[in-house]
Amino acid sequence: MKPRHADLFASDLDEATLIRSIDRLLMFYIRTADRLQRTSTWMDNLEGGVAYLRQVVLEDSLGIGEELEQEMARIVDSYQCEWQTTLTIRSVWRCSAPSLIATSPTRLCSAAICAVSRQPLLTETLPEGELPSRPWQAVCDLDAIPAQAGIGARLGERQIALFRFGERVYALDNREPGSAANVLSRGLLGDVGGEPVVISPLYKQRIRLRDGWPCDGSEQAVRAWPVKVENGKVWVGNQQLLARAEAS
Repeated sequence: MKPRHADLFASDLDEATLIRSIDRLLMFYIRTADRLQRTSTWMDNLEGGVAYLRQVVLEDSLGIGEELEQEMARIVDSYQCEWQTTLTIRSVWRCSAPSLIATSPTRLCSAAICAVSRQPLLTETLPEGELPSRPWQAVCDLDAIPAQAGIGARLGERQIALFRFGERVYALDNREPGSAANVLSRGLLGDVGGEPVVISPLYKQRIRLRDGWPCDGSEQAVRAWPVKVENGKVWVGNQQLLARAEAS
């Protein structure tokens, strides 16, 4: 892209006029520019060029100067630091927590960066962990699972992924099919023809939440576990759901 040299727009402005002119110019640009259009391209395509823009901003030739200033004031008033919001609002803070599992040296993912693609290294067989002896285990509070998202948890010693989709909660093994990575809880939720699915983060596989079967008909299914919610607590059963690959 050929760089565009700057134009002198105005000079010898006092502070108040300078800030007002910047506010008007920015809001006029936002109003009139195409989506994702750079300012240089916008200026090149603006009929009348810099001279016309000076009239609009400095002389208020269109009579919209006050309106542009008010629009900028609303933006300034609504500003928030997203980092601070994440730390202070618990419902937002939970969305950044990848797991309910305590920090440990357990390896989540070992990967090799190849010239063609990123492939997990299956250099060892990772233990899946023992299941609890009781039929049902209280895993977490319902509020600990962000809406329309997933979070890692444990069923006994086994890593699982809990997903909250709409009014329902689903539980699958956390290990992504074809890898040694316990990352399925980080996948994106959506639906395929009304069927709730999670899109795995590494291989982008679309896996049904209700039974763990991939939508593409692959035989690499993920174990699914029964879930019930009682008094705000999420309980997961220790007997995996048995389902056929065909949609019921």
